[in-house]
Amino acid sequence: MIDPKFLWFASETNALYRIRERGQENFYNGKDTFYNHGLGFAVTSGAPFKHNFDKIILQLIESGLVDKWKQEELNKAPKPRVKDTDSIFAINIEMSQAAFFILIMGFTVAAIVLIIEIITGQLEKK
Repeated sequence: MIDPKFLWFASETNALYRIRERGQENFYNGKDTFYNHGLGFAVTSGAPFKHNFDKIILQLIESGLVDKWKQEELNKAPKPRVKDTDSIFAINIEMSQAAFFILIMGFTVAAIVLIIEIITGQLEKK
C-alpha cells in the first residue's frame, strides 16, 4: 500500500515501537490517553510478601526504572527502511492477463463438465 489511510489503536509502548520502526513521518501519535489501565499481579489473599512486593513495584516506578526499560526497548526498534520508489508501481491489466486467462479456462472447463452432467443425467432418465 502506497498511501494507506487507517486508524490504529494500540498500547502506548506498542504504538511508539511501530512508529520508530516505520518512521515518524508516517504516523500521527495522539498525546491524550483515553483509556488508562494498569497491570495487576495476582497474589493469594493474606500473602506475607504482598506489602514488600507492592513497595518494590512502587520503588521501580518512582525511580524511573520502568520508563528507562521502556525507552531501552524502544531504542531496540529497527530503524525505518529507506523506501525504494523504483520498486513501487501500479498493477495494470497486462500484468494480470494470466490470471484472467486461467479464470476463463476454469469457467470453460466448469461449463463443459456441467453440460456433460446434464446430458448424462438426461440419458440415465430414458
